[in-house]
Amino acid sequence: MCIIAVDYGKTKYGYAIGTLFVAESGTVNKRELFDKIKKHDRVILGLPLSMSGNYSSQTFEVLEFGLKLLNMGKEVYLVDERLTTKMAKSYGKTDDDRFSAEQLLLTYIQNPATGIKLSKKSAECKSMTQICSLGNYQTLIAFEVPLDEKLNAVFHIGSQHGTSVGFSRDPYTAYTMFKNGLFVFRVWDDFADWLEKKKIESNRFCIIINIDFRHLLSNILALLSQEGNEFFMIFCKVQNACS
Repeated sequence: MCIIAVDYGKTKYGYAIGTLFVAESGTVNKRELFDKIKKHDRVILGLPLSMSGNYSSQTFEVLEFGLKLLNMGKEVYLVDERLTTKMAKSYGKTDDDRFSAEQLLLTYIQNPATGIKLSKKSAECKSMTQICSLGNYQTLIAFEVPLDEKLNAVFHIGSQHGTSVGFSRDPYTAYTMFKNGLFVFRVWDDFADWLEKKKIESNRFCIIINIDFRHLLSNILALLSQEGNEFFMIFCKVQNACS
């Protein structure tokens, strides 16, 4: 299968095409890029992350682009751009879109495990009839649960003073959290630091958690533990959504 790798940009895009090696590469505009993508079933996108490993605004721009490709029927894989940045710097190619796309393609070809498959997910939650209504000094925490329209009945942010935050290592899940206004963590240590600070500011927490990660609930509660704090938990089963 011939693969196309794309280095995403706002006005220009680097691309590289190949199976065992780079057979073609270049820099194109969006229209030209889509013409090339149409000819390939599998697309590799560079996933931009901050140096700490957390998401950035550019991360979600790339994910939105990836979802458009997914809706076109393409297989989309995401490769951490930090894996290719060191290589680019060593060749003095820090701003070369074509070179970046070539490195993304070669990284994936040499080790397909570096690619995270982008796939839509949905959640079925227990206590669907209950509402997590957040008022002043209350906090919503979503943990590895994709937030879609079905969950609107589960939680409601009732005040501008309420806080909502999410944690997910899954790109699609993180994207849905971001689109629903949550600040999303990817690095556990940074998330844990935030929780420890938040327990001083808030005393009521609603935690929506993927049941596959329930073993981490005790860790979350321990970080938030403080006399007088109240917790409401909603458990969700997450599965791949139908295409």
